[in-house]
Amino acid sequence: MTTDKVKTDEIAAGAKMRAGLASFVMLLVGVAGVGMVGLLLFSTALQDQAFVVNRERDEAAALQRKLTGLEAQLASVNTVPTLARRAQDLGMKPNPYAAQLVLSTGEVVGTAQKISGREIPAATYRTPQEQDDYRQAVAMRTATAEQNNTAVVNEPNGENLPPQRSE
Repeated sequence: MTTDKVKTDEIAAGAKMRAGLASFVMLLVGVAGVGMVGLLLFSTALQDQAFVVNRERDEAAALQRKLTGLEAQLASVNTVPTLARRAQDLGMKPNPYAAQLVLSTGEVVGTAQKISGREIPAATYRTPQEQDDYRQAVAMRTATAEQNNTAVVNEPNGENLPPQRSE
């Protein structure tokens, strides 16, 4: 009987050992499965973030190009000839006798004198095409005034144009 009992105890111990081993293997498979699912989710999240980063980078590059274009446009509008042309369109004339203001001290240097607008007859800041268009408008206004027997008004705003180009 003792041998039967020993064999039964050995069989029972072997079965317990196999059951414990099977549980351990199942635990390892479960941990590995959860780890793989976690790794897959982590990888997917990183890929989504990479797409967002690329989209934001492209948007930043587009905005940078737009900013560069606007800065160039602003620089071209704020040039001296452009500002002078805009001032001339408003009826302003260059004053060779202007007083200067020193911003750091607030001091006025020189004495401003009133001008008639004819001190610098060749001062024009219009393009040749704009000058030609303006001459045509003045000629039409003069012709209309002559037809109506009215006085011809000088150039608007006292503007003087340089002599017409000879080509």
